[in-house]
Amino acid sequence: KICIVGKNYFGTLCFLVMWFADHRICRRGTEKPCYKITSFQDSRLRASFEAARQKCREDDGELLSIETENEQRLVERFVQELRASDGDFWIGLRRSSQYNADCSSQYYWLDYSQATFRNWLVTEPSCGLDQCVALFYRPSSSSGQKEHNMFKWTDYNCNSKNNFICKYSDGRLLLVLMLAVTLRYLIGNKSETSIFISISDDTNIYYILLATLPVMLLLILVVSGVFCFRVMSRRYVMDCKHFYHFLVCYSL
Repeated sequence: KICIVGKNYFGTLCFLVMWFADHRICRRGTEKPCYKITSFQDSRLRASFEAARQKCREDDGELLSIETENEQRLVERFVQELRASDGDFWIGLRRSSQYNADCSSQYYWLDYSQATFRNWLVTEPSCGLDQCVALFYRPSSSSGQKEHNMFKWTDYNCNSKNNFICKYSDGRLLLVLMLAVTLRYLIGNKSETSIFISISDDTNIYYILLATLPVMLLLILVVSGVFCFRVMSRRYVMDCKHFYHFLVCYSL
């Protein structure tokens, strides 16, 4: 059963068929991850990769990461229920700007997912100037093309205008991975492909540091607590020794 958060509809599929682009869609109503599909019939209203990413972030989400084949099928189901017109959908997969003849290993998820699932079109990725990725969605295409290409992944020029899909995860692993990226960045290794993910030129280190601030504060509190405990313990021992000497002198 799939429902729209905050809405009460009845039936096996609880979709607002006429238009639900402004609603998050979750399994069983509230089970994360949730998704939000933004689709425009007028292609002039569609967004570039960065503009789409910014829209997702403004809503505390990120462009879609597809981590398993089951999630791929789930997203396909969501889009089909939308009954949108032709128009591909940006997802949160991008290639680093560092050139490599075999570019397939240079793609990374914007939400720091380490999932290795891929669903490329047969001829993709092209390893050319196209660095951003979208779901191919052309329901009006010929049956043969539709059968082989629908919902496959294709690389795009990042300035192209597409529809997009946002994802809202629970974020349990996100902070840990962000901290790892931050530490590696701060010690001077700024290679784009140095660890699990690539750090593109447009990655804003301010947001990474902001996300790791709670962990840093927690570490400071723990260290301070241990230090204070040791100081107090030492003072307690000294006070006991002074008291013992006082008793001895008094008895004499």
